[in-house]
Amino acid sequence: MIIASVPLVWGLIYLGVLGMLLERAEATGRRESKARAIVSEASQAQRDLFDAGSAIVAWNYMRTSALERRLDESIAVITRRVEKIKELMKGDNSRADKLRTVEDRARQIVSVLQWHKAQIKNSSQSLYTFEFTRFRKQIEDAFKTYVDELHILTTEERAIEEHMLQREESRRQELQLYILVGVGLNLALSLGVAIYFSRDIAFRLNLLKKNAERVVKRQSLLPAISGSDEVAEVDAAFRRMASDLNRAEEAKRDFVAMVSHDLRSPLSAIQGALELVNADVYGEISAKGKSRVKDAEYECVRLLSLINELLDIEKIEAGMMEMNKEPADLAELVVRGSESVKVLAEAKQVKIEVFGAHALALVDSERLVQVFVNLFSNAVKYSPQGGTISVNIEERDGRATVKIQDQGAGIPKHLLESVFDRFKQAHGGGTGTSGLGLAICKAIVEAHDGKIGVVSEVGNGSLFWLQLPTR
Repeated sequence: MIIASVPLVWGLIYLGVLGMLLERAEATGRRESKARAIVSEASQAQRDLFDAGSAIVAWNYMRTSALERRLDESIAVITRRVEKIKELMKGDNSRADKLRTVEDRARQIVSVLQWHKAQIKNSSQSLYTFEFTRFRKQIEDAFKTYVDELHILTTEERAIEEHMLQREESRRQELQLYILVGVGLNLALSLGVAIYFSRDIAFRLNLLKKNAERVVKRQSLLPAISGSDEVAEVDAAFRRMASDLNRAEEAKRDFVAMVSHDLRSPLSAIQGALELVNADVYGEISAKGKSRVKDAEYECVRLLSLINELLDIEKIEAGMMEMNKEPADLAELVVRGSESVKVLAEAKQVKIEVFGAHALALVDSERLVQVFVNLFSNAVKYSPQGGTISVNIEERDGRATVKIQDQGAGIPKHLLESVFDRFKQAHGGGTGTSGLGLAICKAIVEAHDGKIGVVSEVGNGSLFWLQLPTR
């Protein structure tokens, strides 16, 4: 709570100061923008006077409706410009008198221009002759005062704009300083609080880490962490989990020992006895009896295969699978594997065709034959009656690739990533299948620094491949 709240409170204060500075910066920006707008309008107001003067002279010489509309618009613009300046300077009471003077002079100029327009319009002459002395006297004071006041207003607003720019630069530097100081203080405060409060937490978490490593190595745990906080609760839960894991490991070891000694040995003895009976060593039996004995012998072989797979998985998990690697021809090992499933293949009239080169690799021949037997058994099992299994062996860039293609139903796409997982079966398996065969194949291939995979599409069969180094 303290680790979280201290930086949070400081962060809120820091954000408040930044918000105030940003608001002041925005106000400065708005005033600078207003000053720029007033300068622009005042400059345009002076040009409006010259536009109006040129418009009345042009209309006097050419009495067209277009020039008259231009004159009326020029006179109206003078009034609108003053109103716009008044709107921009709204609230600036210090220059209210100056603004009234500008407004009065503008009104006077408009009055003079409208009087002369009426004189021109009512004149019977085709060209009205200005009484320039009178015209100049009427407009000179108002015109000069108007222009002078606008010039003063422009000068003042430009000074304000320049001052605002200087203040803006000062605010920017001030803001940068606040940001740097705030970030530095926040970082120092956060680090200080974190270091102060995390020493004990880090020490206790390190104990949890060491205990996790000791569980993996099957060593006794370090003393329990004292206290009633979350770390102590995690440690207590971890110890319960480790205790349950130890009990599960003991139960598994007892089960494997039971399978190895109490099941495999009797099954091997039963299998041997059945072979002797089937060979008429104990006397001749009927054809029906021999059929029953053969079925029982097949069930013994199947159960022994399941037991051996369970024992192999146990060796894999314990890291005790030994590899007796010697140079061997992969083509010969493939043929040996295919010969092991020959009876099964002939029963379904499935042909196994081997193509490719002889590739030498440093492998455990018996383990690799076990991989090929498993892959061929699956290929035969899921091949249609009278199908063909193609095996291709290639060697390239120091690696040998063995591809086994069947003509079966294929594997659904969503199951391709899990076919090599333990107890996973792409087609639901069958009675007596363990779902461990492909997992064992993967472990054996990877123990040879190789890779194994599958490419399949429903309806187009499956292609299992494995790669092994040849150098």
